[in-house]
Amino acid sequence: MELEKLQQMLDDRLRALQTSAQNGSIDPESVRILQAEIDVIEANVAKFRGVVEEMDVAPGTGSVGRPDAPPGYPDPPEGHYYYRQGDGWDVKRYPESDAPAKMLLSDGQGGFRIVVREGAEPPAARFPEGMSKEQAFEQLAGPDARSSFKAYFEMLSSQDPPIATRDDILAAMREPGGQTVDLVRHELKQHFRDAVLRRMLYAADGAPLDDATSWARLREMTAGLNSSDKGNLTEAWYLARHAEGGARHVRIPGSTFGSDMDRFADVVHNGAIREIKSGEGVLSSREIEQFNFYMGMINREPKPILEGQTIEEVVYVFTSPQGARANLNWMLKALGDHQYLGFEVFNSRGVRRIFREEDVDALRSFLQ
Repeated sequence: MELEKLQQMLDDRLRALQTSAQNGSIDPESVRILQAEIDVIEANVAKFRGVVEEMDVAPGTGSVGRPDAPPGYPDPPEGHYYYRQGDGWDVKRYPESDAPAKMLLSDGQGGFRIVVREGAEPPAARFPEGMSKEQAFEQLAGPDARSSFKAYFEMLSSQDPPIATRDDILAAMREPGGQTVDLVRHELKQHFRDAVLRRMLYAADGAPLDDATSWARLREMTAGLNSSDKGNLTEAWYLARHAEGGARHVRIPGSTFGSDMDRFADVVHNGAIREIKSGEGVLSSREIEQFNFYMGMINREPKPILEGQTIEEVVYVFTSPQGARANLNWMLKALGDHQYLGFEVFNSRGVRRIFREEDVDALRSFLQ
């Protein structure tokens, strides 16, 4: 009975993750939390199945399945969840929690103790109890606001016709008093996300935009947003426009490929990992590290399988011509150094093309 309950929990979360990956209806942080929950339940299913097979039902054997902690680990502290860390586990604070951040340490006797994490970010800021929606709006999007939602609202309200007005924002906002600022802001962005994508993909009469016009609208609408919002919307646009049916934010277990941390591919589609780059500058050291991980993974045999697909190629997508130019020398060298690699580039006219090892000279001229 316990095994059936755990399996049902696992199936429910796997379906939720698959659905969200297909339609892009969930943000990357929520994907990571859902995947962490799946990992914990899978560990318990494996443990409990072994107990059942061995008929180990003696008192004290721990034969009751748990959905919130791995086998042999203590309950997670309030406001935290377990996630895989290398070959073991640690705890992480939920984004909306205002509990002090904790971490897991060995007690030296085969058990664990939970301590406050040194150097952790302070708890998330909250709107004061009793704050009105109007007051919260001013804090998020008013003239003196410093929130990322200010630029987001300016994008929503400046379209012709507007995607959302101040009254629309107030109508969509939950009562903010006592809620974290992050939660209220995130919910508002998610609420209008589909309307933003529709504006990027379709004309006012509902007719699909051509590729170049849709790309130009994406660039115009995301120009003033912060890098996170710009990146998330660009990924969602690309999935809808050029990778329909693909899966978004797909987890790659680091331990399977010689890494101490998991990775999340932006998009998996038609046997390829696609990393979507919307920035204007050179890739960061962290992004280069992820690239090196992908190259090590794709050169293994047998080829990795993600979302039921054998991965034959890694494609880096540059939706910004400026970003592509900034990374041109690196791309040219990478094409010479690696197999199973492609660069999908948009030029200043919104034309896109994929370049592989044999296309080095064409890539240079395409961006001129």
